[in-house]
Amino acid sequence: MILSKSKTEEEKEFYLRLSSKEKLSKRELERQIDSGLFERVIISNEKLSPVVREIYPKAGEVFKNNYVLDFLALQTNFSEKTLRKSILENLKEFILEFGKDFTFVGEEYRVQVGLKDFYIDLLFYHRDLQC
Repeated sequence: MILSKSKTEEEKEFYLRLSSKEKLSKRELERQIDSGLFERVIISNEKLSPVVREIYPKAGEVFKNNYVLDFLALQTNFSEKTLRKSILENLKEFILEFGKDFTFVGEEYRVQVGLKDFYIDLLFYHRDLQC
């Protein structure tokens, strides 16, 4: 599949290394190739702050700049509430797109700062970064 779907030697090597490192199933590898992961990773311009890079050196490898959320089947115009609901209905696929080692903590997660309450729409935790 990698040999037939990849256009360049770099792309072939990228998917071979990714498959080996992440132990991707055939289905997951095909999904990543079809969604253009190589192009998104190569083209993306890392915009993480120096502070984040210093505290979490692996953060640049974890977060992508672009995500393919076609599996959510959203209309052209959608609300934040509709997006959140669709993500929750397709949580497994969303976490796979988000990346490895993420876990879902909660929805409308309450955080208290001083005497004020704030709510995080969707809260995820990355096991390797521990944040």
